Amino acid sequence: MASIKIDNILKNSLNKPTLTKFLTIAEQNELINRGGDFKIIFSNTYPNEERKRAFVSMIDTEITPDFQISVLQIQSSQVLKHSDILGAILNLGIDREVIGDIIVDEQVVFCIKEMENYLASNLKKIRNLNVQLEKIVNFNYSGNTNYIEKQIILNSLRLDGIIAKSFNLSRSNAQELVNQRMVSINGNIEQRCDYNCIESDIVSVRRLGRIKILDVTRKTKKDKLVLNILLYKV
Repeated sequence: MASIKIDNILKNSLNKPTLTKFLTIAEQNELINRGGDFKIIFSNTYPNEERKRAFVSMIDTEITPDFQISVLQIQSSQVLKHSDILGAILNLGIDREVIGDIIVDEQVVFCIKEMENYLASNLKKIRNLNVQLEKIVNFNYSGNTNYIEKQIILNSLRLDGIIAKSFNLSRSNAQELVNQRMVSINGNIEQRCDYNCIESDIVSVRRLGRIKILDVTRKTKKDKLVLNILLYKV
């Protein structure tokens, strides 16, 4: 179903170039699928950026986009979790779509430029820790994203099996998460436990984390699949 958000982006772009707020992977895909008559350029602030801003204009427009993204680093006495950082930001009354990715190993938050001063002035405590935000002018990401590489062995690429193996759950617990609408694939809620994942799928499990499906490297002697994934736990 076409979203009102994407409808409005395309409608506004008929009259003048439009810079969106941060889009989820599902919204990015919908914009690409429906925006055939438009020029669409996504931000690429760092490798593997997930939430991106898009610059949308008519196909014949010649313009170099400025994505107006600020990078803020959190100064804290302890390393903070993704959920702690995001929760504290949203508790300020800030909409999720003005916040981009949060890179945990760098303690970095991406936001639209207009929110930079507000965040720096108002985000003073996360959990029970005092924090300060400092702007990074030239951001060069030196880490390996928030994900760790992992191999899991499965009978098939069924969604419930991948979730169970990735997060060390029972198959029934994984199925319960799917049935409770806590699992999405590439930003869309998925309620089929027997959905067969494919390479490049991103499986998000609420309150647990995300799985990036890479590739099947081989089969075991018992004909099971050895699957490479990138795993991020919240």
